[in-house]
Parts: sequence; structure tokens; C-alpha cells
Amino acid sequence: MNFRYGPWARTFHWTIAILAFFMLALGAYMTKGIAPDDPIRGQLYSLHKATGALILFLVLIRLLVRFNNDPPMLDDQPALIRIGSRLNHYALYLMLIAQPLVGILFSQAANRPVSFYGLFNLPTLIDQQPKPVVENLAAAHQIGAGILVLLIALHIAGGLYHWLIKRDGVMGRMAWW
Repeated sequence: MNFRYGPWARTFHWTIAILAFFMLALGAYMTKGIAPDDPIRGQLYSLHKATGALILFLVLIRLLVRFNNDPPMLDDQPALIRIGSRLNHYALYLMLIAQPLVGILFSQAANRPVSFYGLFNLPTLIDQQPKPVVENLAAAHQIGAGILVLLIALHIAGGLYHWLIKRDGVMGRMAWW
């Protein structure tokens, strides 16, 4: 029985995790930590949008890899832990897809194209929208960030539970080492 995820799954996991932490920190800084008239603000928003698109792309590839490779089994875990873990993973995948999509829609609805690191603009998914639609998309993106923080915290808490309390080797399934 294979207990450990393969190198591709581990690479995608940690790359997406690092990018997600970066995005959450950058998003918080852009909205709360920098003056609206700061000249670097536009560059930070461009970086945020491009990295969000990158996360979306990587998550979709990760799901393709995941669907073509069975995850290592955890038969010895209680049903409640297996179900909770599975639900958290599904919710994380959902939010890691929805959050960038809502961000792209928000930007495009505000008539701001999304550039992928200056290389090309993403295809337009939505034309410019009235202010209430833009505001609702902005609110949805902000709420999504909060949900994502909660799901990541639960994911980390589960890993720490297995590592520090159960000491059952589950942390080694996705470890780089």
C-alpha cells in the first residue's frame, strides 16, 4: 500500500500553499496596508491578479494529476477524521478555483483587464458591469478570502494534530523530506 503522495502531488501542494499564503498576505496589504494613492499599488494589484490566475491554472493541473492518481489510503483513520479531511480538501479545491475566478470577474467587471505578468491578458469573461455588480463581486472576493483562511487553518490544524498528537506519520504523506 502506498502511504505517500507522489513527487508531482507534493510539488503542486507546496507550490500552491506558498502562493496562497503570499496572495492572502498581499491581498491584506493591498486593502489595508498601503495608501490608495501610493504609486506601487497598481503594480501590487497586477501581481495579485496574475498570481491568482497562476494559482487557478496550477490547481486545475493538480486536479488532473489527482484524478489520474489515487491518493494514498488511510484505512486506519476513524471515519469522522476521514470524512472531515475529505470535506476540507474538497472545500479547499473549490475555493482555490472560485477565489481566482471571482477575482478575475471582479477585475473585468470593473473594466480592468487581468494581465498574466505582462505577457498577455486573460480572455474577457465578463464585460464592464454597473457599480453594484462590481461591489458585489468585490464583497464575494473578500468573503472568499476569509473562507480560504479558515479552510487553510483547519487543514494546518489537522496536519498538526496528526504530527504532534497522533504521531501517525500522516504528515509524511505530503512532506518534502
